[in-house]
Amino acid sequence: MGMILSTWGSSRQQLMPLAERSWCLWQALCGTSLCMSSKNSPSIPEVELEFSFSRAGGPGGQNVNKVETKVTVTFDFMRSNALSWEQKGRIGQSKIIQSRLDSSGALAVSSQQHRTQALNKEAAVKKLHELLQVALYKPRTRVPTKKTRSSQRKRLEVKKVRGAHKTARRKVSANQSDSD
Repeated sequence: MGMILSTWGSSRQQLMPLAERSWCLWQALCGTSLCMSSKNSPSIPEVELEFSFSRAGGPGGQNVNKVETKVTVTFDFMRSNALSWEQKGRIGQSKIIQSRLDSSGALAVSSQQHRTQALNKEAAVKKLHELLQVALYKPRTRVPTKKTRSSQRKRLEVKKVRGAHKTARRKVSANQSDSD
């Protein structure tokens, strides 16, 4: 597994596994827009995202009370120029998205799992990306398979055998016993 030198600030550097940092590198290489390059999600410019910061609970020691590390990303998908009307409708009808809409109808995603604002910002953007991918997923229409001739023939043969068993179980009437 490859390792990459990760730099935070001006003096802190550490080696991290490549897979763990691939999202951050991928985002950094793409510049100012979110690289949502899959079929299901479009590229959304960072200008359309609104970031707000607040104090987060959890680990952090003294910093937890004075540093605003919690990041909330707000994306107003109805006003976005990067999405088509079909995509906006699909996002609006998604049950996963509806639970995360704020009072103005914008999609709000927050992250407070890391101790730094930069990592929480990346995590929130990643969550937003994943939510949009799920909401924009278009399932394939199922094409029913045709029954084969041999399967149809076997089914009819089994029906005939079952029918013959059932007729053999019937009570013998007086008319039938005379004809034999």
